[in-house]
Amino acid sequence: MPGDYTDRSMQKQGAKHPPPRVRAGIAGGCGRSEGAKGDSAGRGCRRDVHVPRSPRCLAGRGRPAHRGGTVSGAIWFPGVALAFTLRAVQAEERSDPPTFPARTPPPTRACIPQRLGLKCLLQKRDTFPQEHAMFKCAFLGCGPRARGHARAYKAVQRGQIAAICDLDEKRLNDFGAEFGIATRYRDAHEMLEREKPDLLHIVTVPGLRVPTMTIAVEHKVPVAIVEKPIALQGEDWRALKALGEAGPTRFAVNTQLHFHARNLELKRDVAEGRIGEVRFIDVSARSTPLDQGVHVLELAHSYNGFAPFTSVFGQVGGVEDLASRQPAPSMAAASFRFANAVSAMMVCGLCAPLATAQESRYHHKRISVYGTRGFLQWTMWTWERQTRDGGYERGEHHYGVEDDLAQARLTEACFDWLEDPAKPHPCCLERSLEQFNAILGLYTSALRSRPIELPCDPPDGLLEALKTRLTL
Repeated sequence: MPGDYTDRSMQKQGAKHPPPRVRAGIAGGCGRSEGAKGDSAGRGCRRDVHVPRSPRCLAGRGRPAHRGGTVSGAIWFPGVALAFTLRAVQAEERSDPPTFPARTPPPTRACIPQRLGLKCLLQKRDTFPQEHAMFKCAFLGCGPRARGHARAYKAVQRGQIAAICDLDEKRLNDFGAEFGIATRYRDAHEMLEREKPDLLHIVTVPGLRVPTMTIAVEHKVPVAIVEKPIALQGEDWRALKALGEAGPTRFAVNTQLHFHARNLELKRDVAEGRIGEVRFIDVSARSTPLDQGVHVLELAHSYNGFAPFTSVFGQVGGVEDLASRQPAPSMAAASFRFANAVSAMMVCGLCAPLATAQESRYHHKRISVYGTRGFLQWTMWTWERQTRDGGYERGEHHYGVEDDLAQARLTEACFDWLEDPAKPHPCCLERSLEQFNAILGLYTSALRSRPIELPCDPPDGLLEALKTRLTL
């Protein structure tokens, strides 16, 4: 069901869903095996399972393929979309538990790979009616983070990548080859004028947020996903606030932790009162407040039902990251107050607690929520829950797999927004700017050594002022 991103089978650990038959489609432009490749987050699958690089194979084209057959292409399972090479068809799931409600795929054509080329055969498919329009998507920026956005299209069911754009020709072509995207541009204006996408992914360095988002507005792109952080300091925060209020383009900010399956379940527990009245929220991450602090602060905000921030009192330290592409103090600690009287503490940087057994500083994002009748905790690899009715529970999850699926849910929520403007994206620009204003309030509090009421009107030149203060 569109808009329902909760995992309704989470408690059925190990549940299998072998279909009586599967659907096979084109896997052209796939490149290397995902299982053979893997990545730094630990993703990967069996060597005999070939994940397609092109999301077009998930657009619903296909032919029947029975177990034991030797066809190539995409596999549709209830709630899971995959592909396989010229091997026997297997009921191979990408995640356990499945994280998407089952949808009927909308195939209309069959494209059968052959050894000396691809021959597409038209076939009538009356048993798989098309439920949704296939939205046209484009990418502005083809760097490393864009790959996380593109991988999600293995699980996205209502959109496909039609075009990509990057100033760097090698980066552009490498990205296009990896994900099977032939339509490539080096000029954003040209791409948007010709392609007119429904959804634009803006995955550029943070210093380019204002100009790239302005381009989207100029071309009247309906919806755009913008990588976090949304801004760097007060000047661009104000510019984006004005842009969001005036322009025709709706923006969602890529804080995908919001859509992790376990986070959705635990937030539902909070909303239903399973831990009683929320009193305190504790979040932390071992990277900077700009790199990962914005992630965990979004979690605190969403777990608390998006209650408005009212004040912040904080401190910062460390100049090592102020010269990076995401300039920020290396460490921060802050106490936030919300309008519903809930308090939250955020700690960022190497002074933050170790939340997992992972060595990397980037694997320690965490949130704990304490209520009058229990508590919840989510980390990148584990979760805990104590409730009066359910007692104590804990479990584990694979962050790399869950993050790709969360990215897909974030993308699908944009399609809900396109279909119904009355369904705003949970990570919409307005909320992200509210959260970033709290970060700017933290910076201001550190400079002025006093609490700051929120929302605040941040002074210009905050980063330079912090650099001066921290190097004294």
